[in-house]
Formats: sequence, structure tokens, C-alpha cells
Amino acid sequence: MVGFAAETLARPSLGAVADDVLSALVNLGYPRPVAQKAVENAAKDAGDGLDFERLFRAAMAAVK
Repeated sequence: MVGFAAETLARPSLGAVADDVLSALVNLGYPRPVAQKAVENAAKDAGDGLDFERLFRAAMAAVK
């Protein structure tokens, strides 16, 4: 596992959609820890079956 950052290895994946939402928030300028916490909380609150738009909106509401 040479070349992987410790942050990448320590972060459990919430799934492809959550990873995409996390990436979008980071690309918008939110710090990764803040964005990750928002995505985790939004995913936990929303349950299963989230699509990108719903999870993104919920995560955006969580970081405001």
C-alpha cells in the first residue's frame, strides 16, 4: 500500500454516491473533514436508496 495517504486508508467508504458527494463538496472548497462529517450525517439521517442529488442537498444543508 505504498503511495496511499493515511487519510485515505482510515476513511471508510459509504458507497459510490457518498464518495461522489464528498468529492463534490471538497471541490466546492469545503475542508475534507467537514465535508465527510456532513455526508456521513446526511447518509445516516436519510437511510437507504439515496441518489446523488438528495444526498448532496442533505449534505449541503448540514455544512451551512
